[in-house]
Amino acid sequence: MDIKISFDKTAFQCKPTNRQTAFMKKRLPKEEDYYDIKTIAERIGNHGHSFLPATFEGLASKQENFEQCQLFGIDFDDEPDYEKIKKKLMEYHLPIVFSYHTFSSTPEHPKYRIILCHIVPITEKWLADMILKMLKKMFPEADKHCFETARLFYGGKGLIEFHEVIEETGENTFNVYNLIQEFEKFLYIHDSRNFSRNLKLFARNYKLNIHNNHFDIYEYNTQRGCISTDPNTNEEKIGSNIKYELYIPNTSSKIIFYELQEEAVKKESSSQRIRKKSAITIMKKVSNDKICNCCRLWRDFINGEPLDHNTRFSLATNIRFLTGYQKKFFDTLNKYYPDTDISKWKGYFNYMKRQNYNPTGCNDCKYKDTCNHKTNLLETLCGRKQITYFNKQSFISVDESVAQVSSELNAALKKNTTNIHLIPGQTGIGKTTIYVKLIKSRPRKKPFLIAVPTNNLKSELVQKIGRDKVLEIPSFEDLPLPPELRQTIEKNYSMGFINDALESIKTYSHNSKDNSIFMNYLHPETALAHSSKCVIMTHARFLTLPNRVLKNFEVLIDEDILYTMLTRTALFKFLLSKKL
Repeated sequence: MDIKISFDKTAFQCKPTNRQTAFMKKRLPKEEDYYDIKTIAERIGNHGHSFLPATFEGLASKQENFEQCQLFGIDFDDEPDYEKIKKKLMEYHLPIVFSYHTFSSTPEHPKYRIILCHIVPITEKWLADMILKMLKKMFPEADKHCFETARLFYGGKGLIEFHEVIEETGENTFNVYNLIQEFEKFLYIHDSRNFSRNLKLFARNYKLNIHNNHFDIYEYNTQRGCISTDPNTNEEKIGSNIKYELYIPNTSSKIIFYELQEEAVKKESSSQRIRKKSAITIMKKVSNDKICNCCRLWRDFINGEPLDHNTRFSLATNIRFLTGYQKKFFDTLNKYYPDTDISKWKGYFNYMKRQNYNPTGCNDCKYKDTCNHKTNLLETLCGRKQITYFNKQSFISVDESVAQVSSELNAALKKNTTNIHLIPGQTGIGKTTIYVKLIKSRPRKKPFLIAVPTNNLKSELVQKIGRDKVLEIPSFEDLPLPPELRQTIEKNYSMGFINDALESIKTYSHNSKDNSIFMNYLHPETALAHSSKCVIMTHARFLTLPNRVLKNFEVLIDEDILYTMLTRTALFKFLLSKKL
């Protein structure tokens, strides 16, 4: 069976560093392809290749870009008994495709990763997430951080076992319908008293319907009919309120998920009991100055301004949660309200405590329209301060903002003088798209040289403009270097040994059959001197170019280059000497 995943081409013998992982995350989205399961197991388990089980649309492995996933990994770092976990998987009818020792595994403390394979790729993010959440609950011994669709898994240092997947029959794969049935049993066995409530809470997270205290999910076989014990006929059930249909060609069937029905939600909410109010945390060591700054009403009270009974009662419901302020409240009453019966107020505080009074809100306060407050005094004390605009703010539409940036860019390009033009633009309006359209619209006397902050953005621009129209200056990540040499050069770069790093690349390039990519990396000015194409490079590469080269181009810098200037050009090689 061929499975689509993202493989890293670099093999590791030990756990990658944070820097190596950062480069890996940039590379992986470009490396997605179909591989047979045996190749996947061999590369990951025995050769230390990292991988993303899921693939993503675009060049960023973010959960919101999810495309599909068929493999699911579970890490066990604190459960040394592998056979115990294997037996548990068998009980849940979850066959192991392959498993391997992770880099941090030792004979004294075994750590391993188990890979499961679904019978078909999962193309809905909510369903992939649901599978991971079920596995997380069913295997509390596992690492809590491995149950994410965008999770990057490192390779290992030895396969434990491997089982071939038979595509025609689905042997050694699992089926989400069977997993859901096992999950229901798990919920009932581990908490039978709260089974119904836990089932509904879980289903509601994914907007799935519950029918007769079971997930409203059925497997329908196109040859034999609906595989379920539901009393409705197939014709009545299929086609009504369907959320999603997962087709399984291997077994000529499909799994049907039914959507949560609004009537059931209303019926359930109307029958729910009133829950007890949650306890409010008592706040300690709050200065009087802080309260006076947050609440003008308290400031008036503490300074002797006359307040009516209801207003003082509202303050009391708030300050009863502040340690030491009940005494301040009584002292202020004695000082400014001599006719007040303190014993009555002590009775009020006891009554508030017995009845579990919540803090009174700020809506009835006379300062509510001019005070920068939250729901009540306690939340105002806990929350961050907000900025209040006293002058009316003027706004323009996104279309107007795009038109303004486009106009400024065109005006800057028409000028013949050698100047620097700073063109501000709102984040997310499509500034990159504006200049891409401009580049593609018509040829210019001078080609463009575009400097962008990241390699990902550089790759996106190459695709948008067209590879035939672009001279792409390679970055270090693009160089085809052996893993050990790459790690050495990365270390030299990180320590500031720039000359040593460049010399290592130069030496390796002399023995390479095709050293053009290395020459373009080491001497970009040579390629740029005779180029009539649009040039795209990163900020870091742009800062290394000599001034004479820049005269041949219309230079366009996307985003703020100042940060790169400060972090990439301030690298020094320090030589320690005893003679200081």
